[in-house]
Amino acid sequence: FAVLIINFLSVIIQTKYFKGINVFYSILNIFVFIPACGFTLYKGYNGACRRPRENMTILWYRICQAVLCVCWICFSIWCAGPFDGWVQIKHLKREKAGAANFCIFLTVLEALGYTASFFLGVIGIINISAVSYTH
Repeated sequence: FAVLIINFLSVIIQTKYFKGINVFYSILNIFVFIPACGFTLYKGYNGACRRPRENMTILWYRICQAVLCVCWICFSIWCAGPFDGWVQIKHLKREKAGAANFCIFLTVLEALGYTASFFLGVIGIINISAVSYTH
C-alpha cells in the first residue's frame, strides 16, 4: 500500500516532466493491486490455518504470489506508465530543476519498495508450507 501511495505522489510531481495520464493509471493501480494483494494474503493465511492443510488454497496462494512477484520485479526495473523503476532515474537526471532531485528520491523509494516486495513474496512462496498457525 505504501509503495502505491509513493507511486501516486511521484506521478503527480512528475507531471511536469512526463504525461499527465499516468496519474489516472496510478489511481487504477491502487484499485487493482490492493485487492489483489489482499486476496493473496487471504489465500495464504487461510491455507496455512486450515487443518488438515488445504493444498488447493496454498496452490492458489503460490500462483497469485508468483504473479505479483513478477509484476513487482518488472515495476522495480521498468520506466513504463506510472511505474518509476530504476531506469527512471536516468531520465530524471537529465532534468536540471530542483523538483527532479525530489523525484529521483521518490523513484528510489518506489523501486526499493517494489524490490523488497519481490523478495518478501519469494520468501512467502518458499516458506508457506513451513508455517502453521493452528494450535
